Amino acid sequence: TGTSKGVCLTNENLNSIALEHLYGDMNFKPSDKMLDILIPSIGYGLSVMHYEGVCGLETILIPTLQSDIYPLLKKYKPDHFTGGPIHYETLLNKHGINNLIYGKNFVSGGANLPENIEKTLNKINDDGTFDENKIVVRQGLGCTENGGASTYLKKGTYKPYSVGIPLLYNTIGIFKPGTDEELSFNEDGEICVNGPTVMKGYLNNEKETNIVLKRHKDGKIWLHTMDIGYMDEDGRIFLKDRIKNIFMRKGFNVHPNSISNFISSLDIVDSAYVMGISHPDEQMVPVAFVKLKEDMDLTTAEDIINNNCSLFLEETSIPYEIVFVSDFPRNLGGKIDNKKLLEISGIDYYKSKEKGLKEL
Repeated sequence: TGTSKGVCLTNENLNSIALEHLYGDMNFKPSDKMLDILIPSIGYGLSVMHYEGVCGLETILIPTLQSDIYPLLKKYKPDHFTGGPIHYETLLNKHGINNLIYGKNFVSGGANLPENIEKTLNKINDDGTFDENKIVVRQGLGCTENGGASTYLKKGTYKPYSVGIPLLYNTIGIFKPGTDEELSFNEDGEICVNGPTVMKGYLNNEKETNIVLKRHKDGKIWLHTMDIGYMDEDGRIFLKDRIKNIFMRKGFNVHPNSISNFISSLDIVDSAYVMGISHPDEQMVPVAFVKLKEDMDLTTAEDIINNNCSLFLEETSIPYEIVFVSDFPRNLGGKIDNKKLLEISGIDYYKSKEKGLKEL
């Protein structure tokens, strides 16, 4: 919800998480090695350490946050690894697909894995077909309030760009945001979770607890994740964006993640990140921060990106401005730091307008 809180995970929560991993066909075998870089001071790190023990895994605990895990993969050759998009982006961009070392169960969670990264790693064809035996990374979705994972693309369920099917003890529903009105298949709504893995609440914070834990008309308590997505007819979940990231431009909803994925798919682009920035005339506008694959004339690069966006995106999704970066600032969790990115760019459209009016 935007403020720091203490997530209260109970004995039942942690044991339910462990048992759904033990019995949920996670491809674990006794004495398998798991590379664990999720420090135990975070809720997800705690639950992972617990289920590793319950499942009889050999834990390789790395107690420091780091984005480049290639040296660790090379040294320990783990069977399992759970990380975030930053780990797979770094593996691919820094070390190349031919040099990657993988076990049998590598997962990406915490945020959407950029489609171009997943497509390359998993050798997805342009028509969406794939070879199940060549899949390198599988996505999952979760949050600390649910002790970590809620969904996972376990073996036999893979579909490109999905974040998986519900774990054993989780029930997933898609609801109209802010309500308990459940939506049908392939309709965008808020992803909500019910089950014994859902937290007890936030420590001494009833107000924030009531924002995310809500009793629906079915009598059950549902965790409102504030993630927007949909469920297909086979029960697979697809993550679209965070509610807080979606914004209005000229009265229309804009999904930054969809724009980022499109720009990242262009041949000249290494990676892209789009965020909404307040604008005095258009409510908010999408600004694209782009890292190019190689040095080239920036005016030419901007023209290529703008022309493609104009051809294939809705008018309100066309970036208002493109900012080229050499890299993205990230927080301790490996996610792009919006605040720092905005500070570095120096963008303030209100000040720009005031300056323009004074000059006139």
